[in-house]
Amino acid sequence: MPALLTVTLLITYVVISCKFNPKKAPISAADSENRQRPWIEKLGVTRDGALAMMLIVAVLGSIITGIATPTESGRDHRSCWCNCSLYTFQTL
Repeated sequence: MPALLTVTLLITYVVISCKFNPKKAPISAADSENRQRPWIEKLGVTRDGALAMMLIVAVLGSIITGIATPTESGRDHRSCWCNCSLYTFQTL
């Protein structure tokens, strides 16, 4: 049940975020303007996604290897995510 709640909240966040800032919306196939963007901008999007994936891998890895309990791992994930979000908003 917690996973379903998390997925629902994430989808809700993405929809609301895209309504307020349409530039965050996924690129459609018909959008030729986005296809002409330089690679530097495309790498910026990849960087943001890579940060999220690294945090997920770090949390699950620390739980599976026994370095941290799920509670400790969640705490560390939350603090790292806050730092990453501050970094991402400063670079926008």
